[in-house]
Amino acid sequence: MEVPECPVCWDSFDRDTHMPRLLRCGHTVCQLCLKCLPTEMRLGQRCLRCPECRIPCVWRRVHELPKNYILLRVMDSSSNTDRSQSILRMALSFLSDVQFLCPIANFFVVDTIRSQRLLKRKLFDLATLTCISSLVLLFVPISLAYVFLAWLTAAIGFLILLCLALVGIGFCALLFFVWGSYHIVSIVYKSYKFLLKKGVVLYEYSLSLFGGFSYVTIKRK
Repeated sequence: MEVPECPVCWDSFDRDTHMPRLLRCGHTVCQLCLKCLPTEMRLGQRCLRCPECRIPCVWRRVHELPKNYILLRVMDSSSNTDRSQSILRMALSFLSDVQFLCPIANFFVVDTIRSQRLLKRKLFDLATLTCISSLVLLFVPISLAYVFLAWLTAAIGFLILLCLALVGIGFCALLFFVWGSYHIVSIVYKSYKFLLKKGVVLYEYSLSLFGGFSYVTIKRK
């Protein structure tokens, strides 16, 4: 809602310098403009003409004129409305920011707490297993404990040897594949060279035979 303005200076009324004062004719002027308006004498009294309707009003002092309380009440209600609207706008902007920050908060709070719970659960399971193993080792005779540790060490060693054996078998298979490929290529290359040599010899032999046959034919003629 817009605040009413003074008809002289066109400034908005307030409760300080532009306090709305009510003239006898019913119009309202701010007290700052009332101090600046010209006065005149009528029938031995100092009068002030209203800037809107030009009706002369008795003038004594500014503070003797009544305030326009109705206008002040309207101004207060409008200021409260503006304040409530500004608060509402701030709340809406805050809610929009909160809606934007909700996924980030969910990631940094909920997921972090969930990860901490999972980690605590895993640590609890590990601690429980350690305690149970310690209790078993306490109540089991030392010889059986040594047997258990020996079997456990043997199982771990067997797994390590199995992994090494698998790695060694794979490496040996790779070497065998490379060796076989090399020999196959060399055999094919040697066979190709041998066949090429045989082909050259046969070609020369056929040429020699053809040449001898032609020489005998010419001699007979």
